Amino acid sequence: MTDPTELAEGLGVPHTIEINAIWGLNSTTGTPPASYFTTNANIIPVIQGYWTSFIRTLDPNTLRADGTPMWIQFDGIHRILFETNNTRIEQIPDDQASRCDFLRSIAVSLQQ
Repeated sequence: MTDPTELAEGLGVPHTIEINAIWGLNSTTGTPPASYFTTNANIIPVIQGYWTSFIRTLDPNTLRADGTPMWIQFDGIHRILFETNNTRIEQIPDDQASRCDFLRSIAVSLQQ
């Protein structure tokens, strides 16, 4: 999910942007992106469905929102892509997989 204002500011998709979607727009987790009230409003029940399901059943799929894809176990090839009105499982692009392989290869030396 992208926020038009944050994209325009060059932030891309900031880490933890989903916090307000998880806990709700009236939570004490800070100010939600403005798009959660407009263009990204539909992603909130999707995110909350997976999280609520995981918290209650230890499985993100059991109580997920209707029409959302099964969140499959990470296999190194596929991932879930949270995109407003188009959340889906996708194959990780080869160039990104190569970057991940490189980071894994140096993780021990980086103490990660």
